[in-house]
Amino acid sequence: MVDFAQAIDPATGGFTETFRGALPEILGDAYYNDPDTKQEPTKAFDDIKDLPGLMKVTLDSRRALSKKMENVIQRPGKDAKPEEIQAYQKQLAKELGAPDKPEDYEFTRPQMPDGVPYDEDLEKTMRQMFAEAGVPKATAKAIYDGYNKMQLEKINKIIQAEQVKYDTEVKELQNDWQGDKMLVNGRVALQALLSFADPDTKKLLADSKLSEHVNDPTAWRKFGVSPYQLRIWHRIGEKMGTAPIVPGSDVPGAKTADERIGGRYKR
Repeated sequence: MVDFAQAIDPATGGFTETFRGALPEILGDAYYNDPDTKQEPTKAFDDIKDLPGLMKVTLDSRRALSKKMENVIQRPGKDAKPEEIQAYQKQLAKELGAPDKPEDYEFTRPQMPDGVPYDEDLEKTMRQMFAEAGVPKATAKAIYDGYNKMQLEKINKIIQAEQVKYDTEVKELQNDWQGDKMLVNGRVALQALLSFADPDTKKLLADSKLSEHVNDPTAWRKFGVSPYQLRIWHRIGEKMGTAPIVPGSDVPGAKTADERIGGRYKR
């Protein structure tokens, strides 16, 4: 048994060697031995000479721990109420960087390919979902940017595939409709298209000047007609017994028949 009456030297007020020698018995292995090596004696008391010094170290340690705990979000216990758990989750999310409103998320809109609109509704939905789930700003941005990147890659692959398909169809069409066939067959196709077109479509055709460029596949493409569809309209025109369109007769602003030489327009 340690005699604490012999712990302090009456003359100096400091700890006696007897007290220091009794530390292993007082503290036990768990506290006396170094926490890392578990073998060497701790050096925590080497600079503590007396009881006031020990008290100061104890108070400083408690104050430091208390200050550190000020910024610690306490996890609810097992018996915590649902509202306490919800409050904890909300506070934790805020500390991790979750904004207060969906509008506070900062996203970078991708550069969309020509003709492909940006999905405003998707962004709005994602903002709302992130806000309700308490997703931090940085995490939300990484997820949304990653999603957009994947979608753009898919879109670009589709566009590239469509371009390859279009180029192939154009070559095949030009090979099959050589010479005047491209012009004559294009007119038959346009006449067939006009036969089914409503007034608004006819106006669009007139505004597009398609009748002046029926032998140009790119002109048809601007109106949404692919080389394959052009073949179909040509076949429909043939089945209908449609004569090649005379520019100026059904399409406002086109050249008249007497302005044609050898089936081609004057330039």
